[in-house]
Amino acid sequence: MRFYWIIVLATLISAADGLEWYESSPSGVPKSPIADLPAEGWALSIEDAEDAEIQTLYLDGVKKSFHVLLRRDGRLLGREEFDAEGNLIRKIEYAYDVDGRPRAIYYSEGAETEPHVISDIALTIDHENRRHLEGFEESWRITDMSSDGRQSTLSILDSGKKIGETNWIRDSEGNLEEEIIVRGTEERRIRYDSEARMINEEILKNGVPIMLRSYIWEGDKLVRVEERGSGVVKVKIFVWLEDRIVEETSTIDGIISARLIWRNQNEKIETLYKDGEPLVRVHWRDGRKYKEEFIGDQKIRQDRGL
Repeated sequence: MRFYWIIVLATLISAADGLEWYESSPSGVPKSPIADLPAEGWALSIEDAEDAEIQTLYLDGVKKSFHVLLRRDGRLLGREEFDAEGNLIRKIEYAYDVDGRPRAIYYSEGAETEPHVISDIALTIDHENRRHLEGFEESWRITDMSSDGRQSTLSILDSGKKIGETNWIRDSEGNLEEEIIVRGTEERRIRYDSEARMINEEILKNGVPIMLRSYIWEGDKLVRVEERGSGVVKVKIFVWLEDRIVEETSTIDGIISARLIWRNQNEKIETLYKDGEPLVRVHWRDGRKYKEEFIGDQKIRQDRGL
């Protein structure tokens, strides 16, 4: 929050000369410029120098930190953050291409660390697609994008070795049809319909399918999920009331294993089954369990501390 409104203030008065003081309101939102440093609360001073802007943050009249923003011809080239004693906390540098478009951001912590590239967009050899890089030394995430700016391939390198890859397959209009995620010996394939809804998901290990999951929709509502793997068929069925799920039933090889019923958005009852017979009923409120009913012997236990 603090970092955000500092940038907003800098934008508002970047054309001002000399030193300006700003005081925050009780809610933390900056007020209009004031004449002097206030004795209480947060305050920000902004001072313009040649190709630089110095922002100093105070609490109850005591300096807490300051930023230096470097600009040239109105373009932000870098930002440095220091503590009250003048020690460098972090540094960010910005690079642009020959047309003045943002190209790269270099980030480093403290004075001793090497810059970490958190964004580097460059044209590939065909001069149409672009490449986004994020990383440091021999560990990188490299994303290739199509000419319309959509992701096409992500490669993950660790210590110079490729450990993962993601491919996005699209139709002629750019709609996502399939996503292929490879991590080591495991491959995950996700397919989408024309409405961008996930319709099936397959996991392979060393090229052998080990799990297949299907998603069944009614309009924009997911009503059934079927999963096959390890010789077991798991099914989840969802019941909707207008725009929210009110019931969810799980089965394993056709035998019920669990059922969730929502009384409202914040309260639900979960029933667990054994061999198709109800065994335990759990009551939830605001995401926390507050009561269990052991159905077999009618015992009711209040969970202490929940």
